[in-house]
Parts: sequence; structure tokens; C-alpha cells
Amino acid sequence: MLNAFLRALFKALLSLRYRIRTEGLDQLAKMDDRGMLFLPNHPALIDPFVLLCFTTARFPVRALAGRGQIDKPGIRWLASRVQVRKIPDAHERSGDAKHQIASMLRNTARALNSGEALVLYPAGRIYRRNQEELGNNGAVAFLVENCPNIRVVLVRTTGLWGSSFSRASGPSPTIVAAVKRGLIGLLKSGLLFAPRRHIRIEFSECSDFPRGANRDNVNRYLERHYNAIPVHRTYVPYSIWEQGGTRLLPEPDGDVEPLG
Repeated sequence: MLNAFLRALFKALLSLRYRIRTEGLDQLAKMDDRGMLFLPNHPALIDPFVLLCFTTARFPVRALAGRGQIDKPGIRWLASRVQVRKIPDAHERSGDAKHQIASMLRNTARALNSGEALVLYPAGRIYRRNQEELGNNGAVAFLVENCPNIRVVLVRTTGLWGSSFSRASGPSPTIVAAVKRGLIGLLKSGLLFAPRRHIRIEFSECSDFPRGANRDNVNRYLERHYNAIPVHRTYVPYSIWEQGGTRLLPEPDGDVEPLG
């Protein structure tokens, strides 16, 4: 009951700033005794919140997330509502961190084989430029190899590159700063009249996933899917009083202040 209320509340809050369209979610077959692995791209810090608002309405999904992103006041509690599995962040390279990641992946494989639904971000970090880049990450290849019967669902989110939650302007964004800027814009616009950023989330259950492929081939397959639609740095004004309207901006050459 509480989760349903939170989902409705977040959708209402998101609608003040975003026009969100989902495609393919309603066409996904209901869960059966097989596990489900949702594999989204990760253009900005906000997209996990958006994705979970919609997927949790149909599937009892959990998520894997870097502990540095969720071990924060407020976010920690929200993450507990969907039973997020915490793992070391992608930049952690210590032997202990690698051991924890390996252990978590083994536990996750067992959960998937028992029928759990899971959201896993293959890149483990938000976009550094206007394309998804998986490098040599091996989590997806490991899970698919060790969970031969799971259903694989690819998720592609577009429209967030250029948001203050993204790195389109260079520096790493923070949720607090992005929310603060958005809230100020909403208040200036009388809450209901702020310009909206258009977001599209596409779901497709994958029948031709290269399950027997090695890590590099799996990653390149995912990159081709995520990057099939060109992404442009788009600025959407925060209030109705800003001049210039929604517009495309050049890709950044270096670290500059986030725009919007």
C-alpha cells in the first residue's frame, strides 16, 4: 500500500517537469517461474527513479545499485522500499570491493534462477558523453551465463542528456543541487506551468540476446542497442520566464557548469 502511494506521488511530482512516455512495458508478458533481468542504459541520475516508478507497477523488481549513490539521507529509505541490493561503486578497485561484487553477483544469480525480477545497469555509472559505454564490465555476461533460463528485457531511456541530473555539461551532478534548481524553476512557474522535458522509455524483451557470447561481445551488443538512437544535448528552460526556449547545445569540450 505504501509503495503504491509513493509510486503515485513520484509520478505526480515527475509530471511537473517531465513528459514521460513508455513503449513496450504493457506488452511484456507477466512473470512466470523464470527470473527477469531488466538492463537499462543510464543517461542521468534521475532515470532509475523514473524507471522504477513504472516497472514496479507491473513487476516486483529489485535493483542493484552503487552504495555511494544510495547511502544518502532520504535515498537510503526509498531504496529500502524496493529492496535495492548495494554493491561497491564502479570506481572502487580494492581487493575487498572486488570480492564483494563477486559475492553479490553470485547471490544475484541464485535469486534470478529462483524467479526474481532485477534491474541492473550494465555500465554501472551515468553517461560521460552522449553514448552509453560499457567498457569491460562483466556483470551482464556473468549473470546471463549463470542464469540460462532468465528473460532479458532491454530498456532504453532517451531525453535526459542535457538535464542537470546528467553530465552533459562536464562535472558530476548531485541530486540535491539538481532538485534544488528544478524546484526553484517550478516555483517561479507556479508549479503547473513549467516547461517539460520529454522522456521516452522503451522496453523490449530480447529474443536474440547473445547468451553464449563472451563479455566483450555482450557489451558491444548492448551498446549498439542503447546507441541506436542519436542523443543530443538538449536544454529545457526551468521556468516560463526564461528566454530562448528548448534548444540543442553543442557537446562540451571540458568541465563547465551544468546548464539544465
